[in-house]
Amino acid sequence: MRTFLENMPGRHPRRSSLAAALQARLDELQTREDGFMLIEVMVSAMLVALIVVGTFSGIDASGRAQRSERVRNQATALAQQDEERLRSLSSSQLASLSETKTTTFQNTSYTITSKSEFISDTAGEGSCSSTGATADYFQTSSEVSWPGIGSRPKVVQTGLVSPPAGGELMVLVEDGRGGRTSGMNITGTGPAALSGTTAANGCVVFGPLEEGTYVVNAKQTGYVNPDGETEVPNSKRSITVTGQTTVSDPLEFNKAGWIEAKVATAPSSLGGAQTLNVIAEQTGLSAKYRELLASESGGYTSGTSELFESAHTFFPFASAYNVYAGSCLANNPTTFGGTVQPAQVEPGAAAKVTVTEPGMIVLFYNGASTASKGTLLTSGFKLYVKDTDTGEGNCNNTTYETKLASSIGTTKGSLERPGLPYGKYTVCALFTKSGTGTKYRALKEGVENKNTTTGTTVELFEKGSSPEVTTGSSCP
Repeated sequence: MRTFLENMPGRHPRRSSLAAALQARLDELQTREDGFMLIEVMVSAMLVALIVVGTFSGIDASGRAQRSERVRNQATALAQQDEERLRSLSSSQLASLSETKTTTFQNTSYTITSKSEFISDTAGEGSCSSTGATADYFQTSSEVSWPGIGSRPKVVQTGLVSPPAGGELMVLVEDGRGGRTSGMNITGTGPAALSGTTAANGCVVFGPLEEGTYVVNAKQTGYVNPDGETEVPNSKRSITVTGQTTVSDPLEFNKAGWIEAKVATAPSSLGGAQTLNVIAEQTGLSAKYRELLASESGGYTSGTSELFESAHTFFPFASAYNVYAGSCLANNPTTFGGTVQPAQVEPGAAAKVTVTEPGMIVLFYNGASTASKGTLLTSGFKLYVKDTDTGEGNCNNTTYETKLASSIGTTKGSLERPGLPYGKYTVCALFTKSGTGTKYRALKEGVENKNTTTGTTVELFEKGSSPEVTTGSSCP
């Protein structure tokens, strides 16, 4: 075009400038077209890259799904294999089964948890707590998990195992607090010898067993039943086993605790306690209460310590013992307006408590009555007390000689240790009547010892009229 314009006849110089401008414009458009082409190439490349990445991602996701399904199938196979293994175990093995193990397959680590439980065929619930003979069975479960399981559910297989031919004997040991006691050594004699240990669920199962009567015992060092006994009472050891059934007789054992009771006199100004004993009352006991210590030889005259520590054979009930001074339930302070002290015994530990006794102020005069007391006697006589309460658990009604105080006065009375358990007493002074050489006794019956504010005052008189003063060589 440039040649054509240049060779046109009669061309004006201005026309040459227009041609040059046109040429420049064409060159500019050519340059811009090259830029658009570059952009088109880059966009096309990006689209191709996205398509390739998406394609490979889809392929990879498909591979992961296949691998996950393969791992889960393997877990299912392992669970099924474990259920087959459980079906081959004995009754005693299944009764205490709770185990976890790991296995590796194709670089994947699997965790297998195996469990079994007795189930009541009639109640549809765990029969480890049932009594009597029932057609029970074992329910087994095998649970499998692996590191990459994420939020997906574990693989679980379950099964039922019926009791084998013959009978089964299940021993369940509970702890008295809603739990179970493990580690109890269970032995038995009968058509076959039995020996086993309770597992974490408190159970041990023996079977299959020949039908017949078995004598079963349970024992573990430091453990006691609710009555403080270290073994099963003879009356509860006999169990009869019949074919195709599981018989159970639950027992209770827990680690023994003990009680430390400090005995105090109220008011404290009177002096120390003169306690025969301290008892702990509990509704779970067959005898309703237990003594912390047996009476010391000589009764009150032995100077019984104010601190009583029981034998380490107290069953740790879920509820507290009611502790108070005395020798029977008739000494319960609540009968006389007082209060008992709770002592919560924990397994293997001491329950510390302080119990209070009302003080008894015994005064012996040489006069005849309250209106004519005469002189307070400080020697030449002996004092005796007898707990005569006829309430629940009748006390032993034994007469005890008390030790006289070294210094007798009207504020503290004649007793060296004036604290006595709540209750009803007969108080007696034994003396030789001057000038006669004959022994007499002055006594008060039906004395209620219950005043913890000032003490219970009892006045006896040497010259009182019958029946207070009578002849006799001993107090009743």
